[in-house]
Amino acid sequence: MAAENICADVRLDDFTVELKPEDIPGASVNDKDIGKLNVNQLKFWLKCRRVKQGGNKKELFGRVCNLNAMPEVREKVFDPDPNKAFTKAKLAKLRENGINCSNAEVENDASASLGKFPSDDSAFNKDFSILPVFVPTDTLDHTQKCRKSTKKSVDGDAIAEMSSSKGLRM
Repeated sequence: MAAENICADVRLDDFTVELKPEDIPGASVNDKDIGKLNVNQLKFWLKCRRVKQGGNKKELFGRVCNLNAMPEVREKVFDPDPNKAFTKAKLAKLRENGINCSNAEVENDASASLGKFPSDDSAFNKDFSILPVFVPTDTLDHTQKCRKSTKKSVDGDAIAEMSSSKGLRM
């Protein structure tokens, strides 16, 4: 029964190991002890939750107090180490306890954010009907709004009149 609880921490469907605040030293703090933490400890606590770490001690203290009051934020921690040392340690600990975690892997943040690139061109849509209808006068309106104003500029109505009478050639 105890093995089932430990194995629940390992999600094999997306190959990540969930960490708890107890797995990372300094990632859990009592409400009474928040005032005793220095700036680096407050920043580390926020880094474990992937929250903004900038500001002075007063701002950091307020941010930690607010986030520590929310259980869903307080209990959800991420590995702050770029080499995933805490995740690897948790994985080794699970293997020591006899849990089969051979399929679990340590996931890099860089590869996780990119996703998988399509292997063939069939995934790309070549249908242009989803694009907005292009009207040449829209281009003229856009260039009139965006161009630099100069003393030698031609009246915008004259350009629109010429373009509508003769048509634009592209």
